[in-house]
Amino acid sequence: MGILEVAGIFLAVVGLVFAFEAPRERFLRFIGYKDKLQAAPAEVSTRLHSDRLGEFLVEAQVLRRRSREEPIPVAAHNAWVEVASQYLRDQLGSSYAARFNDFSGMTFYGDGSEHSNYEKSLDGRSRRLNEFLAELSK
Repeated sequence: MGILEVAGIFLAVVGLVFAFEAPRERFLRFIGYKDKLQAAPAEVSTRLHSDRLGEFLVEAQVLRRRSREEPIPVAAHNAWVEVASQYLRDQLGSSYAARFNDFSGMTFYGDGSEHSNYEKSLDGRSRRLNEFLAELSK
């Protein structure tokens, strides 16, 4: 049996393994979380959620840097809010989505202008994302 035949058999077996795995498990295995997935699924889930929340924070920083553009990138802001809210609702629960859009207990300063309101929206939601990250790390 030649090296090409052995390689072909190996690839066929690997293909069968991937074909019968659930997509989420296949993805986690592909990115190196296989052992963690089997050992502690909650830890993997928490890590993935934390990573995604961190990505939302980076996106908020990018939007914040664009706050002095004319016109203000309201459509980009609203799209970000919608995507983040949907993720929170689907992955962490509706209470997270509700809190993401609720600024109770926060103090903001500004002049009431469109720029100021845009920045307050990003600031409040960034604070909530940081709260969620702290909660997930407990």
